[in-house]
Amino acid sequence: MGGHLVECGAQATGGIFTDWDQVDGWDNMGFPVVEFDGSGDQFILTKPPNTGGLVTVAVAAEQMLYEIGDPASYLLPDVTCDFTNVQILPIPGKQGEAVQVFGAKGRPPSSSYKVSATYANGYRATAVCPVVGPRAGDKAIKTANSILARTRMIFKQLNLPDYTDTCVKVIGSEGVYGPHARPGALASREVALWFAVSHSNKKALEIFSREVAPSGTGMAPGLTGLVGGRPKVAPVLKLFSFLYPKDQVPVGVLSPQA
Repeated sequence: MGGHLVECGAQATGGIFTDWDQVDGWDNMGFPVVEFDGSGDQFILTKPPNTGGLVTVAVAAEQMLYEIGDPASYLLPDVTCDFTNVQILPIPGKQGEAVQVFGAKGRPPSSSYKVSATYANGYRATAVCPVVGPRAGDKAIKTANSILARTRMIFKQLNLPDYTDTCVKVIGSEGVYGPHARPGALASREVALWFAVSHSNKKALEIFSREVAPSGTGMAPGLTGLVGGRPKVAPVLKLFSFLYPKDQVPVGVLSPQA
């Protein structure tokens, strides 16, 4: 339990806390410290004195539930954790600085290891461009779609396949909110066009990279530049995770000869 709370560093001391406006001292953020008593049944979660951040019941509870799946069966290589009876209590005189944690239980681990592997899966490039003026969001979308259409036309002429994936976002238009976006958000006068593409052939994305800049003079007014310059082509590494039986993994201890 203690290791789980501190594994993401300052998240246990107020980092990315829901009520972020209650957390001061981001410029001197204190990292978490776990102090166990002799029994090992409980511990204190705190941070170094005179540092920024916040350690409260709410902060610790948010971190306890972070990325665990089933709180009654949180799987780790050496233990299966049950957090359903955990209690987190404030400590008198240490408001915002420390909490007491107890009630976590452990069961034997599973019969499998989780293996995480990566593999090469083509290439990608990302372009970011501020767009200003009336109906900036509409201009950004039309610009991105036109760049994609133009490069697809070039791909066809060169017998290159289509993109394996494309993603167009207009930052500032509340696109991530979907149907819950505020009415008229797309009509903002200042947005950022963010769009990413992937392809199996590096040459295709080099073409994409060259074709983004001409939109500044050949498409809508208000495209004010490319953040970071011309998009850079980079390899894509994909994650592949799977379970592997522990009884098929030899375990041994090697020590240097005296």
